[in-house]
Amino acid sequence: MTRADEKTRWDPAQYQRFERERAQPFHDLVARIPEGHVRRAADLGCGTGELTRSLLARWPGADVVGVDSSETMLERARSHAASHAASILPPARLRFVHADLRTWEPPAPLDRIVSNAALQWVADH
Repeated sequence: MTRADEKTRWDPAQYQRFERERAQPFHDLVARIPEGHVRRAADLGCGTGELTRSLLARWPGADVVGVDSSETMLERARSHAASHAASILPPARLRFVHADLRTWEPPAPLDRIVSNAALQWVADH
């Protein structure tokens, strides 16, 4: 896929149109994750990051990283995170990284990994 194809395929505005439809399965999934102390968590295929931010409410002491292969989506995620971070988050608690889910490795062990609707987009999964 070319960079131009990626921008067309992963359009943040189009993604936002179906926010409610995407959000409910994510929240249902997260509600099923066992309780426990979480220091580090990742959202694989985080898109524009709105749902990733909700993980901070579920695990208030955690550092959360959103991972996505679309730089276009991550630009939106980072801009929203920056505007919210100034008022409510310590700087390092939420971050977003551009990476291929097939090869991404966290910098430290994770306590929880969430992936709601991304694995089907990974080739040869």
